[in-house]
Amino acid sequence: MAASGDGLCLVSAIFFALWVVQTGHHLERHPQPSTTTLVQCLCAALMSAPFVSLWHTRDVAVWVEALPAAVYPGLFSTAAAFGLTAVAQTRVSASATAILVAVQSLFGTGAGIVFPGERPAVLVQIGAVLILTAIVVMALRPELREPRPAAKVAGPV
Repeated sequence: MAASGDGLCLVSAIFFALWVVQTGHHLERHPQPSTTTLVQCLCAALMSAPFVSLWHTRDVAVWVEALPAAVYPGLFSTAAAFGLTAVAQTRVSASATAILVAVQSLFGTGAGIVFPGERPAVLVQIGAVLILTAIVVMALRPELREPRPAAKVAGPV
């Protein structure tokens, strides 16, 4: 029997894949990455706000004190990932973009190293190297950068 965390990871991966594909479809019709990024960030903030207020204190002073810690990852991890995804999907395939989105975790880890001075564990460092290696491999292989043409399906003649 799989652990509940495994199930949550699977559900997350499914939604992630749907998000990447839908963003690609949207950008084909409306190739404006900055507008797409702004709308995605606003939607993410609006959809998550009610859940935050359900499980955390409603004391305004605590929220004001926590604001800098929430704004930095919100702007530099999430907004940067949304923005890079939108820009990337106007230039490369959805699968290549999915690899680039993995950089979001590196932004978060980098913020933890720079600001509070955290020291990442060895596995985190290995993961960062693997993500960067995937990006370099993708950048060096031109066939991965170009979106593949849709396969033609033979229809009735």
